[in-house]
Amino acid sequence: MTLWQKPALIPSRSDGRASASGLLPRGAASSYNRTDYVFSATGNLETAQVQMKIGRNDPCPCDSGKKYKTCCLSKVASPQLSHVGTDSPRVRPGPRISIDVGLGGTDFQVVAIPGMHPPDLPRGRGGPGGMPGNYKVIFILGRPGYPLLPEREFVGSHHNHGTSHVIISSRTTSAGKRSEIKINTRTADGDFELTGFANESGFLGTIVAESVFAQDARDARSKVSRAVAVSLNDWSTDLDVPLYVEQTETLDLRTGGSYTDIRGPHHEVKLHTRDPKPVTAEFLLHASLYREALNSNTRRYQFLCFYKIIEAIHARRKRLMAESKARREAVRSIIERVPSYEHERIPWLNALFPLHPVWNSRTLSPIFLPEAVGKKFRRIIDEYLRPLRNGIAHSVLDEGELVLSPDDPLDVYKITRWLPLTKCIARRMMKNEFPSEFLTDLNDDGS
Repeated sequence: MTLWQKPALIPSRSDGRASASGLLPRGAASSYNRTDYVFSATGNLETAQVQMKIGRNDPCPCDSGKKYKTCCLSKVASPQLSHVGTDSPRVRPGPRISIDVGLGGTDFQVVAIPGMHPPDLPRGRGGPGGMPGNYKVIFILGRPGYPLLPEREFVGSHHNHGTSHVIISSRTTSAGKRSEIKINTRTADGDFELTGFANESGFLGTIVAESVFAQDARDARSKVSRAVAVSLNDWSTDLDVPLYVEQTETLDLRTGGSYTDIRGPHHEVKLHTRDPKPVTAEFLLHASLYREALNSNTRRYQFLCFYKIIEAIHARRKRLMAESKARREAVRSIIERVPSYEHERIPWLNALFPLHPVWNSRTLSPIFLPEAVGKKFRRIIDEYLRPLRNGIAHSVLDEGELVLSPDDPLDVYKITRWLPLTKCIARRMMKNEFPSEFLTDLNDDGS
């Protein structure tokens, strides 16, 4: 039973789409239709109907108390699900769901709630965001620059056992008998007992907190993230190896809902050959910093690169304005703002990105934040972006002892939330500042 509006079925993957596999609970029998709640980086709610599997002996999602095979199994059709194929021993085949990708590289969260119930029933309370209770949190590790799957495929922890540079087992293990280590750690949130699991090759691949009390799913992820960071930071510093969290899953032990944080892929684009255009050294400096941002795995560094482009263009404009005033020439004034109205947003984006991806309410909401809509760039920078930049800079550049941690989940959330719009502001300002060198084929109306 769906609590919110009934959405359309997600089409299968095609160009410009990313697929996420195995994010749903394990099962071995027929499929049934259910509603999957997909959150953007802003936390705005969008619904998308998908197909998931439920085991014959699992509790029936209608809440009858019977097993699925003796209740609703005979009432539903059994459509076929595609499976991920991979040669990696760390990734097993699993069912796939498809997700539209808007702005390339944007983080998003897939929220799967099996059998949504009305809020007056115990299993329906709290909505898709969760409520106070116990949660299981799983961190899937990866090696930077060493993808476990093709770029546009994602699988959950049932099928993705992760990897790292840290060996915890000297022998190869089967999928059902993975070596494990116990990790006890303490943070301001309390004591935590974590379990690290090896993949089939013996490398540390996942770290799991089996049951943590939290106010909701996001609170559970934040608490366990701080606990996991204690060990990862210690091992990384001691062993001189990177320890990178590739994917995080949070499971609501009350409802069976899952919350999977995923980093969206970039689009594949065709290079159009054209006559070489003259470019200045100033533009190349900005372009090199933009490329540096896209090549980075850390959202903090990406944000700093985009912010530096914005800051540098403001400094360039002040210099050119002073030079024009000194020559008693007319000063050109540029008014830049985030579009106020919905009908203006897609053309505004199409003027900034040569590839026009799937734009809809879910892919637009991470960009057009409510606090920023209709405001001038200068105000957004002063009120929101500069405080974020200063927080990052203070943690790594200021003199004195360290007082801020890059692992703070709240800071990471804020940076991730503002990153898509910061990227768009940087591109818009580059387009205005270097009109003969940047995006020369795109008009302001997106044509």
